[in-house]
Amino acid sequence: MRPRFVHVLALAAPLASPAEAISRCVRPAPYPGCFPSIQAAVDESVSGDVINLAAGVYFENVVIPAGKDGLTIAGVGKLSTTIDPDFPPSGNAFTIGSNGVKIRNLGIRNGQAHGIALNGVSGVLIQGLRIVGLRGVSSSGISGLRNSGLRLLNNEIRAVGNFGIEVGGGNVVVTGNTVTQTPGGILVYDFGARVTSNKVTGVRAGIQVMSDGNGLHDRALKLSSGLIARPVLESALRCHSLSSSASGASSRP
Repeated sequence: MRPRFVHVLALAAPLASPAEAISRCVRPAPYPGCFPSIQAAVDESVSGDVINLAAGVYFENVVIPAGKDGLTIAGVGKLSTTIDPDFPPSGNAFTIGSNGVKIRNLGIRNGQAHGIALNGVSGVLIQGLRIVGLRGVSSSGISGLRNSGLRLLNNEIRAVGNFGIEVGGGNVVVTGNTVTQTPGGILVYDFGARVTSNKVTGVRAGIQVMSDGNGLHDRALKLSSGLIARPVLESALRCHSLSSSASGASSRP
């Protein structure tokens, strides 16, 4: 009796995988395959996408609405990629309404509102920006309350109408920033803030942190005199304010 062979073909359905992040390019002048504006690229993007900005000047007020979590917007350098939110547009250069957004390596100039405005979001990273010349009396370089996990790293803010940085929330990290020629330097409302290695010069009020007493770290405050302030940290909620003067730095609870 001849043996009988049974051939079984197994068909396995491919496993579903999350959509891969898409990288989009933006150029201020028409270029094949690139968006003509940052806002157009944002509108087309979904969570986790990356928007790369070419060198040039973009006259825009960019709004990142909810539903764009993890979006990255990156320029080629703070002196090469510039957002100008002034006339004919008006308003903030960037308004962030999604979690986990990253904005890196670009410049913001002019305008009468904030450079970066955010409120009620988490995990946002602002890194390597240069913000200069915001003329509004209430204009701050980076402004927003009720945020968690906000990281502001190595930004340069100069000649704005109000504070260089004015933020609040939980677990805010403000590190390596330079603020100069502003009425207020850095103001942080936060429980558990980490404020380290920031340089503030030419301001009326240097660095103010309203926290639970764990936020100001040794060598955190560098003023124009070159002195390093080491305020005594309180366990209760206190406000530590430092400002530069002809004789050096001063600290008051």
